[in-house]
Amino acid sequence: MPDDPAFLARCQHLISDAEFAALFAPPRLRALLPPVGAGGVAPWLTLFLNSPRARGQPHRTERWRLPGLRFDHVDERPHLLAECGTRAAAQRLLVAAAVVRSEAWERAFTPAERAARQGRLIETYADKVEVVVVMGRTLDGRSHLATAPLQRRASGRIAGYGAWHGLAEDGTPQQGARALLLEHFFRAYLVGMVGDPGLRGEG
Repeated sequence: MPDDPAFLARCQHLISDAEFAALFAPPRLRALLPPVGAGGVAPWLTLFLNSPRARGQPHRTERWRLPGLRFDHVDERPHLLAECGTRAAAQRLLVAAAVVRSEAWERAFTPAERAARQGRLIETYADKVEVVVVMGRTLDGRSHLATAPLQRRASGRIAGYGAWHGLAEDGTPQQGARALLLEHFFRAYLVGMVGDPGLRGEG
């Protein structure tokens, strides 16, 4: 991800901190949850585009289904998101931010467990928790991530959800979470957009 200060300054106006944080407000997150009784969480990628818009108006969006984004296929996920970044660049979309919704495994680690983990996958732990994950990243590298535990009935269908993790007490996103999959998206996207006149001076 580019770390040139001029590049970052040029991109930051595409979506403000407040606009980006609003994507992770509790009502927006709740709206992303599949209904109780659904069979699962269909993964998708939403792109927030810097098309011409009046100040204060929402970004135009495109939502892409990601049927290949299986949370138990660890090695395939980065490639799939990179392909999406290449596709967005090929379509000359000026992406201000991207958000992925999917399923994932989650587990809390003690410092000792983390030190001894040595790359062990979370899905190999018996006490792992299935969650809905919503991760977002902006073109200039700001990121947020939130997860909600997913509860299933004996039939396998969704029974309900636990409280969201990754939000501060006031409901705003906590700083510092890395949206790793979206780093692959934006890396491929920027490679495809380098030198494109549409990236310079638009918006």
